[in-house]
Amino acid sequence: MFSVLRKEGRMNIIIKNVTKYYKEMKANDNISTIFHSHQITALIGHNGAGKSTLLHQICGLITPTKGEIYLDSLDVVKNHQQIRQHISVMPQFQVPLKGVTMMQAIQSIAMVKGLSKKEAKHKVEEIITSLQLNKWKDISGEKLSGGLQRLTSFAMCVVDEAPVIILDEPTNDVDPIRRVLMWEYLRKLANQGSIVIIVTHNLLEVEKYADRYIVLNKGCIIEDIELNSTYTHDIKHILSIYDIEDIDNKVFQDQFNTKYDRNQKRLLLFLNEDEVISVMPKLLQVLKDKKATNYELKIKNLYDMI
Repeated sequence: MFSVLRKEGRMNIIIKNVTKYYKEMKANDNISTIFHSHQITALIGHNGAGKSTLLHQICGLITPTKGEIYLDSLDVVKNHQQIRQHISVMPQFQVPLKGVTMMQAIQSIAMVKGLSKKEAKHKVEEIITSLQLNKWKDISGEKLSGGLQRLTSFAMCVVDEAPVIILDEPTNDVDPIRRVLMWEYLRKLANQGSIVIIVTHNLLEVEKYADRYIVLNKGCIIEDIELNSTYTHDIKHILSIYDIEDIDNKVFQDQFNTKYDRNQKRLLLFLNEDEVISVMPKLLQVLKDKKATNYELKIKNLYDMI
């Protein structure tokens, strides 16, 4: 069923009002979103923001306290064993590789996932060539560097081209050239119809390669942005106003897209070209009235959104 849906581009992961408690701690707080096939979605946020908890629920490894998760019409909570057959996960920790070569490790996973020995060998050779790893394919896993072990883990995750591919910090320790090759391989899988969800702290890579990013903070989704959307193209500038009190922000909040940091007393304004011009009289008045001490105008980047 899922291979047909993937080819037709109709597969989604639907998350409805998901909340997860660990004792009294709320790890996820009423999350609702949809992950689409043909799309690479980056899940970003600080450590402890709730990213791993959300992914574990999608995989059926833990059960939501409240809410529902579906892979198309299939209830993940009620069918978690079946769901796991259609999801491939690359964990953040290194996969044990002692006593097997890179090629043996990847090929064994391919066969466990249902490929014949001939199919597995062909697929492994294709992945190793794509990632430019031929030099190390016959080296025992414990002799590989951390980056090469990470690449082996990546290949083990994607070898069966699962309908849903989830990766946790896949490019950590990997050299710059093969980081690009990893993203290109994920793009190929997304183009074929897979749902690709990647947890990463590398925001420059997200902006360059992902189709969409979701920002989690304190268990909540605070941003969900398509990187090719009109919103992203229009919001090109960040105006930072320093040492401004919360009470003085209203002159900006009523007209512009803003974000206020109470600890630093810093107001961020996300502006398009026209708004940069219209905000300047208000900014100059605030400075003249000594309600702020300084400001900075710069081109937007993803670091400013989290």
